[in-house]
Amino acid sequence: TRKRLERQREDIDAILRHDLKTPAQGMLGIIKLLLEEDSLSDDQQQLLQAAQQSATRMVSMVGNSLDIFTMEEGSYTLNPVPCDLIALYREATRNVAPTSTGLNQELAAFFNGTPLKEGDQQFLQGDPNLLVFMLTNLLQNAVEASPPKGVVTIRINTGKTITLEIHN
Repeated sequence: TRKRLERQREDIDAILRHDLKTPAQGMLGIIKLLLEEDSLSDDQQQLLQAAQQSATRMVSMVGNSLDIFTMEEGSYTLNPVPCDLIALYREATRNVAPTSTGLNQELAAFFNGTPLKEGDQQFLQGDPNLLVFMLTNLLQNAVEASPPKGVVTIRINTGKTITLEIHN
């Protein structure tokens, strides 16, 4: 009975992944076509780029659902690649920007004790999609648990190890 339930869960998961991924891929195609239009205002381009990032993230999250399932089962195999933690953090902040902006919250980021600036990089080995998923989730939780007009502080410190702290 347990094996039958596991197979059913896997079948349902596969169907959901397909049924969610297909329309998201369609949205990405439409957004790409719209972004090629020359008559768009800057605001329209920014909105379409945000929609494109969200749809891309959705496709990635659907793909990650299988990874999460295998993690829960204890059979996940990490295939790390070099990735820039600072760039992944910036992507995660774009993901939570609608919530933080709506609550008038500030995201304050520091890298080795100084304010984060353009050009800062910190490479590590990991799965970039899962890291963005994790960072987005942590930032979203911190933003949602903070009072309006609050500050969420992110500190990335390096040394023998890399530490990431999020405070609200």
